[in-house]
Amino acid sequence: MASTESLSQSIADTVTISQELREEGEIDGQVKLYNVDEDDEFEADASTFFDRTLMTQGLREGFVDLRDTLRGDANYGTHILYGPYGSGKSHQMVAMYHCFADPEAAGRFGDRHVDGFSDALPEGENSEAVTVSLQQRQPDYLWEPFFDILDYEPSDSDLDPYPDMETIQEAVDGRTVAYLMDELEDWFEPLSGDRKKRNRGFLQALLETADLDDSDIFAIVSVLRKGSEVHNILDRENASEVNMSSKVSKQEVIRHRLIDDIDEGAVDEIVSGYVDAYADNDHVPDSDIPSDLAQKMRDMYPFHPVLLNALETRYYADEGNQNTRGMIYLFSKILTTAADPEADPDDEDASRLIEETDLVTHGDIDAVLFDDELTRINIDRPGVCIDDIRNRVDPDSIPYGRRILNTILLYSLKPDEGEGAGKAEIVMGTYQTGDLVSDIVLNLEQLYGVAWYLHKLNGKYAIRDRQNPNALIQNKAEDVDEKVALGQIADTVEQVFGSDAYPVGFTDNDLKEVPDNREVKVVVKVDDWTQEEIETVIKNADGSPGREWRNTLVFVQPAGDKAIESGTGFIEKARYIEGAERVLEDNSLDDEIRSSVRRQREDEQRELRDRVELAYGEILDGDDLLNEFDLAAEMDLDVFVSDGEPLNAGDIADSVAAEGIDLQQHVWGIVDDLLDRRGEASIEDVYEQFLRQPTYPIPGSPGDVVDAVVDALEDKPVITHGSNGFSESLEGSSLDTMLLHERDVQRWTADDVEQELRQRFGSGTKSVDIGNFELEILEDTEIWLEGDGHDTVMTAAGRLVQDGQ
Repeated sequence: MASTESLSQSIADTVTISQELREEGEIDGQVKLYNVDEDDEFEADASTFFDRTLMTQGLREGFVDLRDTLRGDANYGTHILYGPYGSGKSHQMVAMYHCFADPEAAGRFGDRHVDGFSDALPEGENSEAVTVSLQQRQPDYLWEPFFDILDYEPSDSDLDPYPDMETIQEAVDGRTVAYLMDELEDWFEPLSGDRKKRNRGFLQALLETADLDDSDIFAIVSVLRKGSEVHNILDRENASEVNMSSKVSKQEVIRHRLIDDIDEGAVDEIVSGYVDAYADNDHVPDSDIPSDLAQKMRDMYPFHPVLLNALETRYYADEGNQNTRGMIYLFSKILTTAADPEADPDDEDASRLIEETDLVTHGDIDAVLFDDELTRINIDRPGVCIDDIRNRVDPDSIPYGRRILNTILLYSLKPDEGEGAGKAEIVMGTYQTGDLVSDIVLNLEQLYGVAWYLHKLNGKYAIRDRQNPNALIQNKAEDVDEKVALGQIADTVEQVFGSDAYPVGFTDNDLKEVPDNREVKVVVKVDDWTQEEIETVIKNADGSPGREWRNTLVFVQPAGDKAIESGTGFIEKARYIEGAERVLEDNSLDDEIRSSVRRQREDEQRELRDRVELAYGEILDGDDLLNEFDLAAEMDLDVFVSDGEPLNAGDIADSVAAEGIDLQQHVWGIVDDLLDRRGEASIEDVYEQFLRQPTYPIPGSPGDVVDAVVDALEDKPVITHGSNGFSESLEGSSLDTMLLHERDVQRWTADDVEQELRQRFGSGTKSVDIGNFELEILEDTEIWLEGDGHDTVMTAAGRLVQDGQ
């Protein structure tokens, strides 16, 4: 114990451990049905058994159904208990056994919880309990133990093919009989052939007999799961079913088995001290302290409820649901063990742990002392934790180091199952009355880098069976230049925002490296934008005399007063990542260390990414950033991007993109200007004008511009020319559609075509290829042939033929 303050009251002062624990020293925790036949086992003595039995919801339900059936109020001849290993099925089977084997003792216990229970039970001299624990005994046929206990000799015909209901009733001979079969499906389901058919037949006959209204036979069976082959046989309309998984409070069972009496007043005082210590510091956030923690600590005393939860969810998890019996055994050892983990186990004069602490916490599950128990769960990690405790953690310089590592180890026994302990969990696991939480946190920070097998995992700490490569990485990280670190951060920014994002301000001259193309580009700066930097990006592209596509840029910066610079954690993490990269360049590293370095690098990359995501961001929202920078608004991205991810460049671009009326109001000005300067313009020319001029809104797509042009020019003096010729309607336009002012287009009739042909012949032309002539006219964007163009040309040509030309 690191604290030098003496306790006013210890566990030994406030609780009386159970008689069972006082007499036996430690408790196995496992109840076995077959032990009812062993005189030296507690299951065999009904009074002792019920003294150690907690009335759970499942047991109460079973007793009520049994009472109602025995009284004739119901007909539950079949009782099914289902649930995984360790869920309490065998314990309830033993309790039901004693209802028939020792009704007097069972009645005394049951009357305390179920009204009229003892009166309903059969007379002891006229009842029998038949048990078969199929994990211990493997009969060929289920009727063998049944007839053996009932002292019944069936004839060969009685067994052909299996005993029927009449034979079963004859064997019972007026007695009240319970046949208890534990873990039936593990025995039954592997059977095959004739043996399986005969056992199935007997089981069905037994159940049908138990279902009879006047039957005194009870079939009590435990199975692992619903839906199994055996469960389907047992599934009957009048069966009493108890799902043991949800009927047992493991924590209540543990306390019932281990503790007889508690000084509630003393416990209240102790608990208040712990809760106040957790709350009165800056290291454990209030959100990490459960609102009902104090009540749970009182209910579970002397065991910390957070410890119980950690053990239940991690410890013994790979044994199905056997954590209750394992935890009973573990805590029975804790309540009887010496305070000094290095003390001789046989030293009867050694002070006990419960005499020197007032609450059992994670730190008391000592890696050295409980190595055997912990290695059953994880064969490697307890050993490396012990290695750190014995060889690297100096108790004088890091006094809480051992308890901290013990705590972290419990949260590390099950890899990939919420692996690791947070700071609040470590404090709760380590702290004892009189300690300073700040000292515990300081020792935690000191341990990291001292203990070889202590790792950080996304803000949590874990013991792993690989050496921490942190030292190697830190040594390389110290030599990483800040510019290189900024390059790492730039890469992370691009990963966060996506390939359409361009980080700038991280390296020299990167403001001019944003590409000049028609795609919308999200330019993400290391810190706040200035007007000069905005001008540099808009006016200049990499090596070119000037940027053409100036209206394709979206400017993003960190949020509020956040900046990516030294002292904020960004540079430090980026150096660490680069340090890991340099470690990996060493080809002499063994595979284990290399894998560890990679994982460390990935962890830091994730944390750096998290920091980048928290830092960004804001978007500069203005109509003319080039000339009116001071008027731009700084809008939070999570507000600006209403549909999509705020930190996704594609979604940012979609949110910036204009469409509809926002584009339409600029279309005629652009078209009118282009027609004045060029005489004609394609819709793609209009689209490109939007992309060139920063005072225009950024179009979402070429299609949005096409739609805007169609709507905006509906009442304008504009006609179109495309693959199908001229049209006064803009419907069906595309980027290739040419726009012309209607005053610049001549409308020709057949007379005009005829005149054009006569002029050509009059100027000395001997012949005109009518096909080429027609194509020439149709492609001329200044001439619009009215009606069907081909018919118009051919009409004019026909006239000339008639005139002899």
